[in-house]
Amino acid sequence: MWRWALALVISVGLAVGVTLPKLYKMAQIKGWQPGATVTTRVITDKGVDQGRRGLKHYWVSWANHGGALTRADRDNVSPEDWQSMRVGDSVEVVRVPGDDAAYLRNGVFVEPGNFVFDYVLLAAEIITALVMVILLFMSRRGRTPALTPEFVREKITAANQMIDESLAQHRKELEQIEEQSRNEQSPDLKNHYLKLAEEKRKVIEEIVKTRQSLDDQLKSIQHL
Repeated sequence: MWRWALALVISVGLAVGVTLPKLYKMAQIKGWQPGATVTTRVITDKGVDQGRRGLKHYWVSWANHGGALTRADRDNVSPEDWQSMRVGDSVEVVRVPGDDAAYLRNGVFVEPGNFVFDYVLLAAEIITALVMVILLFMSRRGRTPALTPEFVREKITAANQMIDESLAQHRKELEQIEEQSRNEQSPDLKNHYLKLAEEKRKVIEEIVKTRQSLDDQLKSIQHL
């Protein structure tokens, strides 16, 4: 039973502490939620960072201080947007509370694919939490016709599939962040990427724990 409680705590913690705040920040950047500050700046530079594995990171900057660029001075965009954006163009630069980075409305961080991924991740976390609640309920109250082992097994399997997809995406993002860190010349940006990589590793670790806990629950259901 303690494994179910642990999985419940982890899944709720990931949803409340990681996924929901990220989705809310993304919504703030897009202008769908209040709280962000927006300033109009002019693009002063643009470029492409080449990674060792062939990854290319397209960025634009609005800095005019002449020093090393930080995450407050530039943002990554898609190759298509990068092609259409020119030095001298005006852009809306968005900042959210508690984050020293700056974002563009059309930046990679808020691409539609990232929204879809995080919504799928949130759904997996919610399903996992609900399954754990069902298991705890079954262990205390006894099985009911609607809460059969087959039902729980099906829900856990569905949650595992979504968690696997989430885990693969997070690992891919970690590789990209590590690649950016290795190729970044600016000390400030390198430290920023190292911090992001460490945070991403912690998220991956928690997701792996949830996945392992669900595997344990699948095995234990055989005895219900």
